Amino acid sequence: MSTEDFQVLVGIAAILDVICVCWIIFRSRPAVLGTGIRLALYRLVALAIDQLLCFLTIVVPGLAFLMVVGSTTQTQIQQYVGVLVLIWLVATWLYFALMESSVRQATVGKRTMGLIVTDLSGRRISFGKATCRFLGRFFAWFPAGFGYLTLIFSEKRQGIHDMLAGTLVVTKGQCP
Repeated sequence: MSTEDFQVLVGIAAILDVICVCWIIFRSRPAVLGTGIRLALYRLVALAIDQLLCFLTIVVPGLAFLMVVGSTTQTQIQQYVGVLVLIWLVATWLYFALMESSVRQATVGKRTMGLIVTDLSGRRISFGKATCRFLGRFFAWFPAGFGYLTLIFSEKRQGIHDMLAGTLVVTKGQCP
């Protein structure tokens, strides 16, 4: 095992540790934090779980494929990476849109944190709304992720992507 491989494994282990610690803290002492901050942190941990899941199921096999292929030219490596990024974007979109518009109304991360996605009336969202919500995340990330600050300060605890799609993220059993 090379030094780079070891560093990647240590990084993944550190991310898993942070997720586990946050999950234990937020599940055992939910009254410690204010509602807006607590919900934002729950959502952050859920997103970290989902991103890690997508990374492990999409990017890691893709990188393994690159190692097996053993391409020698820089152009070929750039092409493979470009295709891998495209596959990651499409797979991540389908993961979020299909899971959030499903009967469970949540991704694996959201279910772990006890959250569901609804429309403004508390009903299950459509695949189109889930897609709009996913694409709206790009607006929330720029500039510098400030679009997520609305989670703390907005009345309905919505991020910009939630406002664009007309959705809410609530704890399971608590519908508007």
